[in-house]
Amino acid sequence: MNLLLRAHRRTLRVRTCVDGNLWLVAQLLAWRVSLPVVKHLLPVATLARVMWWRPEAASDDRLRAQRIARVKELMVIGGRLLISSNCLERSLVLYRLLSRADASPTLVLGIRRNGRPVAGHAWIEVNGEPLGEPDRDAFDPIVAFGPCGAARHASGLGLA
Repeated sequence: MNLLLRAHRRTLRVRTCVDGNLWLVAQLLAWRVSLPVVKHLLPVATLARVMWWRPEAASDDRLRAQRIARVKELMVIGGRLLISSNCLERSLVLYRLLSRADASPTLVLGIRRNGRPVAGHAWIEVNGEPLGEPDRDAFDPIVAFGPCGAARHASGLGLA
C-alpha cells in the first residue's frame, strides 16, 4: 500500500510540472536520461558551453524573478524524477534553465575543504548566492562557468 501511495504522489507531482510545461518536462526527461552518459564523454568545459542557453529576451527584474521562482518550483516539485540527484547533472540542467531565464547563473565546481576522502561538488550560484545548496560552505571553488560557458579559475574567484 505504501508503494501505491508513493506512486500516486509522484504522479501528482509530475502532473503539476506538466501543466502548461509539457515541452519543458520532455526536455528535462531527455537531459535526465542523457546526462549520466554524456558527462563521461565530454569535458565539463564543453558541457558548460553546450548547456548555456541564450536568454529568451532581455527581461526586467520582476520577470526575471518570476522565471527563477519557476525553476526553483520545478526543482522542488519535479524532484529526482525530472532533475537528477547527482550534483553535476542537476547543476548542468539548472545552469541551462536559469541561463534561459536570463538569471545569469554561474556553474561552480569545487573540492571539499579539509576533507578525507577528497570529494568534488557542483552547484549553481545566482548573484553570488548558492541556489539550494546547504553544504556549499564545505567546498572550495576550483572553477566557475559564467555566461556562454566561459570559465574562471580559482585565481579569478579570489582564492589563489
